[in-house]
Amino acid sequence: MRPIDPLLIPIQYVKGVGPARAKAFRRLQVETVRDALFFLPRRYEDRSELCPIAQLDIGTRATFRARIHATNLRNTRRGYRLFEVFFRDQTGLIKAIWFNFNLDYMTTHFTRGKEVVVSGDIRANFYTGQPEVLHPDVEFVEGEASESVHMGRIIPIYPATEGMPQKQLRRIMKQ
Repeated sequence: MRPIDPLLIPIQYVKGVGPARAKAFRRLQVETVRDALFFLPRRYEDRSELCPIAQLDIGTRATFRARIHATNLRNTRRGYRLFEVFFRDQTGLIKAIWFNFNLDYMTTHFTRGKEVVVSGDIRANFYTGQPEVLHPDVEFVEGEASESVHMGRIIPIYPATEGMPQKQLRRIMKQ
């Protein structure tokens, strides 16, 4: 009996995929390991340089390492809920805001004192002009941040599909 070509193995059997994620891969027209090899990123993002908070420039995309200083759940006048996280490093403080969020996840994971690496578009607050970041990518630092697939390096950005967040997609594609 001939051995099976490893490139023809269905993506479902790759570690971390399974039947549910295989459906999301099918929407991306990735059904085998070979398809995954030719599923190229849409673009790349440089997250290799960490910038101190005080040196963040409005209108740029930046990555910084900080500790969670405080969190706040706020209701707007129009009835929307915002989750705010204040990050602090040795040079300053910056606020991050999420509009769509899972409250249990946010309150469990975003606790005071945790060290994180944050990447996102720096913008000026509409009212105060202070720098802030909306819906940033956050990686919790456990050990060395250089081991991360998502921060501290040039990372691939793949075409999006429902049911397959970028972080999961990058982790699977790295295998």
